[in-house]
Amino acid sequence: MNFDVYADLDHLFMLNFSMDARQLEKLVPHPLKVLERNGAGFPSIVLPSIKRLRPTFTRFPQVNYELFGLRILVEYDSQQLGPTKGIYFAKLIMDPNWVRIAANAVTPFWFEPGRIRKAHGEGGGASIEVRGSRGERLLSASVRAGQDFPKTVTQGSRFSSADEALKMYNDIAYGFLPLESGNRVEVLQIADPHPNYVAWPLTHLEVSRAEVSLLHSNEAFDGAEVVLEPSYYVGFLPRYWRWLKTEQISH
Repeated sequence: MNFDVYADLDHLFMLNFSMDARQLEKLVPHPLKVLERNGAGFPSIVLPSIKRLRPTFTRFPQVNYELFGLRILVEYDSQQLGPTKGIYFAKLIMDPNWVRIAANAVTPFWFEPGRIRKAHGEGGGASIEVRGSRGERLLSASVRAGQDFPKTVTQGSRFSSADEALKMYNDIAYGFLPLESGNRVEVLQIADPHPNYVAWPLTHLEVSRAEVSLLHSNEAFDGAEVVLEPSYYVGFLPRYWRWLKTEQISH
């Protein structure tokens, strides 16, 4: 069962990285393909506060929660959309736990337990810590939201300019969530409070510290070089998520 929903995003932090695309392939199920650029793939960690989540068709109580997502830029030859660039969520953590239990009960997806803590400071700064179901630390970071985009990219970046990076991360309209059965894919359109997609109003996020154990917790990633890419922030944004028709996959 999937519900079209309205929700308000608040304090969305998006930390972007690049690493060897071949290593990321282990996290992306067929028929999705890692979106590559010069041999690199692009994982991101997104940390939105979800406020007033409610289905579009009923007076169901509104829900607030914190979300942690490990997402990977992918390509998919969709039956409905044609060749499409989108996001695959390799890990999703919901906090508090009762929201996660409810989401797992009413959707075909599996949200993991965990703890998400954001200590907001003055001037748009925040300290973030995310722990998994066993208490293991997945992310520890210090960030600060800014208005002006930097004119240069981070050292070791796979992009030649900040504008090039922004185009890569902001030109995304769809999220893909394959089901556990492996023979169909759910396609989620990311839209404003109307059916037509509008690009997210991203602003610059300065990341002064980011300790990410998540991409090294899998033995397959031992020795992987993970590079911090230009990262972004969204302060407040009403959104509408609409499910497209489920697609059958032929193996």
